Amino acid sequence: MIENKNFDVVIVGAGHNGLVSAAYLAKSGVRVLCLEAAGKVGGASATVEFTNGYSVSECAHFLYALHPTIVNDLQLNKHGLSYAATDISTIALGEDGHHIYIKGGSARGEKLSGEDAQNYQQFHALMTKFSKVLATTLQSRPPKLMNSNFQDKLMFLKLGWQVKKLGKLDMQELLRIGAINIYDVLNEHFDNPLLKGALSLDSVLGSHTGPRSPNTVLTYLYRHVGKTFGFMGPAIPVGGMGCVSEAMASSAKSLGAVIRTSSPVAQIMTEDSKVVGVKLEGGEEIRAELVISNADPKTTFADLVGYPQLETEISRRISNIRMKGNTAKLHLALSGLPQFTGLAESETGNRLLIAPDADYVERA
Repeated sequence: MIENKNFDVVIVGAGHNGLVSAAYLAKSGVRVLCLEAAGKVGGASATVEFTNGYSVSECAHFLYALHPTIVNDLQLNKHGLSYAATDISTIALGEDGHHIYIKGGSARGEKLSGEDAQNYQQFHALMTKFSKVLATTLQSRPPKLMNSNFQDKLMFLKLGWQVKKLGKLDMQELLRIGAINIYDVLNEHFDNPLLKGALSLDSVLGSHTGPRSPNTVLTYLYRHVGKTFGFMGPAIPVGGMGCVSEAMASSAKSLGAVIRTSSPVAQIMTEDSKVVGVKLEGGEEIRAELVISNADPKTTFADLVGYPQLETEISRRISNIRMKGNTAKLHLALSGLPQFTGLAESETGNRLLIAPDADYVERA
């Protein structure tokens, strides 16, 4: 058993969040060790070779909201981050070959009415305005609802001010639609089922919900929040999504962080109700005054810390977190580009959706 006291902070997991944390802490002079169970960094943002000669973005496949501040602070471009394409179009594929093309505030298609196209322009402008409100929360720690301090109160005031700046009518609309589902909102604005199918998919992708579920409007806003701070997404990084994580890892290491892969953490150790370090599956103990977990809350508190080490109320709240997901991916190695009726070969590099209508997405 090895005991190591050379680190101030241990980070469990080298997903993109853990890597960004490691880089910023190292930049501030903190001695950081980042431990990753897998054989490579990245977590859900990784590139893998799934069959001979074919590499893919294993889980996340488009980049939506990488904040420019992180790119600049960590000099990610100098560490290999570049893009094959940015601001790509979303193409909702019609079974009859009549597709709808969505990019920014524009939606067009042979069977898309002028009224729906104009309504989409207005809808996009309104959702972008609402996304800017959401964006104000992304550069600060989320405020605590209980046991809040001055910083939490300041964050609530800042958020409230952003909502108030919308104006009375838009503020009322945000409060109204935030409490309902995207299915009803889309029916209020559009007639075309293919357009509604595409927009509803962005509201539920990756979550255990359908378009009729509550909070799906907020999911839609979050997916588009990157545009509010100038990120030209959806983007495809050169080398796949793993390029993003590799650039973050390279930056973190250049700043002094230590990253160890194939090092699964078995336990976050505590003594006298205080975290003192981590124990790896092989029995190695690494002591540190602070442990940051890049794992999900249930894995962190239930498995690594253990509910017996926590207060009953915290254990109850963690165990009640709803965190199911519905996404599956199938990777196919093709002999050539696929052909779609009504779609030019030059357009196949965009984001192609099969979502004929919102009810189809709900059943899926």
